[in-house]
Amino acid sequence: MENSVKKIVAVAPPYPDGQKLDTLVIEYPCEIAGESVDCSKFQVKDRTIEAAYTSPRPERAAAAENGSYVILELSLKDSRAKIIPAPQMGEKGAGRKEPPEGVPNLPQQARREIKERVCQREAVRCVDGGEIPPWEAESDTIIQSVIDEFQQFTFEGIPYNLYIPKMTKMAGTAGEEMEQKYPLVVFLHDAGPNGADVFLTLAQGNGATSFASENMQQKYPSFVLAPQIPKEVYLTSDDFTCAGEIETLKRMIDHVVENYPIDKKRILYTGQSQGCMAGCELNVRYPGYFAASLLVAGQWNPKTVGKNCCHQKFWIFVSDGDRKACPGMTEVTEELEKNGAKVGRYHWNAKWPADRLNQAVREALKDDCNIRFTIFDDHSVIPDGEDDNPGTNHMGTWPVVYRIDAVREWLVSQEGEEWGPEEQEPEESVLEELDPKQLGMTGEDYLHGNHGLPQDYQKCYEYSKRAAQLGNIRSYTVLGILYRDGCYVEKDISRAMEYFDHAAAGGDFKAPRFIGALYEEGDGVRQDYQEAFYWYQMAAERGDITAKFLLGRLYERGLGVGRDYKRAMELYLDSGSRGDVIAAPAIEAVARLYREGLGVQQDEQEAREWQNKYETARSTRLH
Repeated sequence: MENSVKKIVAVAPPYPDGQKLDTLVIEYPCEIAGESVDCSKFQVKDRTIEAAYTSPRPERAAAAENGSYVILELSLKDSRAKIIPAPQMGEKGAGRKEPPEGVPNLPQQARREIKERVCQREAVRCVDGGEIPPWEAESDTIIQSVIDEFQQFTFEGIPYNLYIPKMTKMAGTAGEEMEQKYPLVVFLHDAGPNGADVFLTLAQGNGATSFASENMQQKYPSFVLAPQIPKEVYLTSDDFTCAGEIETLKRMIDHVVENYPIDKKRILYTGQSQGCMAGCELNVRYPGYFAASLLVAGQWNPKTVGKNCCHQKFWIFVSDGDRKACPGMTEVTEELEKNGAKVGRYHWNAKWPADRLNQAVREALKDDCNIRFTIFDDHSVIPDGEDDNPGTNHMGTWPVVYRIDAVREWLVSQEGEEWGPEEQEPEESVLEELDPKQLGMTGEDYLHGNHGLPQDYQKCYEYSKRAAQLGNIRSYTVLGILYRDGCYVEKDISRAMEYFDHAAAGGDFKAPRFIGALYEEGDGVRQDYQEAFYWYQMAAERGDITAKFLLGRLYERGLGVGRDYKRAMELYLDSGSRGDVIAAPAIEAVARLYREGLGVQQDEQEAREWQNKYETARSTRLH
């Protein structure tokens, strides 16, 4: 290809159903005669060329003109057109664990390399009379349209994309410049694109990119935030519980709002499936924080949403063939209505032309309601040629919704009340409505001051007590810690032991370790190393790495069990394998045994290496 072409650009913009490579732009060192170019002169491996023509500009055109560029328009029907190939159901992706109970095992998505193999099969003529002989090469440059306009960052371990609008300045009354404030649209993807590639959320469809498009930004300049949920995070589940990262997302939004010129009265939310469910939970926890929410193809706890979100502005979209979202959101809207919301209900056909869908939006906006609920009838969201099943009804919903201009314009034009930090605590009514697991997780967050919540022992007690009453076993362990340490409640070791014992009997993996520690230290109970050994061993068998370290220490010291340095080393190595701050004591113990030659041959170099690992581990926080 040397001296034949300067560059081959692969153009892969986002589409409603995912990013696709639809154009190749070939730049030549000379102006090419248009009449010498047609589809037969070129070949692209595993792709269909629908049009080939010359142009003076590196972009698609309505008609050919002589120029130094040859444009190859590729068929969108090619299986290779999609940058995210359709995975088979059940594919989990490398390193992905089985989901917890209540979380569907969705196929894992991944982007393919954005590259094509191109062949110029016959010579093409230059305007100056020369010729470019046949050549074959791979594309070497990528243009992703609006995707390229997003910037990439990371917040507390979660990657995110941020579109920053072109800033304008407004003159202040005293002649000084005042920075204009803009809306923020937060988009959260479904669970399929969960992964390490930060661009997946932009490539899976146009939920984020449609708000950053040139047409939308001309009418409604706004920031667009698109987090990328890691593959190991199961953010939401069908039992209406969320991973702790839900609060990380809230802090991420706060971080963006505080660091950019964003109008706090115009923080807007939209999401599909997992993103819809997370949006419901964020609205439950922080009612009024979002000026409006566009919720697509998801469902959530009718009781908590109904009680806490009845004054919110929602537009909900589902397909009548989505066996979870349709009945789920029907129940949600009924509960919202019972609590005082005004609900407008609409039945549309997803195959209506764009102008009719936009008109349907405008008609719906005439209704006096704060909750709008649209059902696409007759399984009309399913693309032509695809099977009719619950999955296609589910995943076919968001490509339809995000290409309706009037719906996006409705969202970005909404305005609410400005929120300050002091107003952003979760609603106390959540205590009455959350399920036991979520109550317990919140109580534990208050115990440690995790996931955006302050350390608050009173709230920890209230949430954990309610969760325990509802049967959450882990909350008995948390209550035991409060009584053991005298946090909010009066210190009472016998009461703590009762809670720990109940949790241990229920299968909690940490509770036996806390019982063992009380026996080892003789804290409020008779010191008994054999009892300590028994309880540490139970916790270790359940996977508690701290218990494995403590069990190893008993073997090393010969307390409650015969001294066995070799067994101690085995337990220390097992406990330290995670390599983080929790594992650090075990790693330090390995270094000590090598240094002193206990159970292993004395080895100063090995001891130094493990000591270095210890120094690293103790500064490595949990992810």
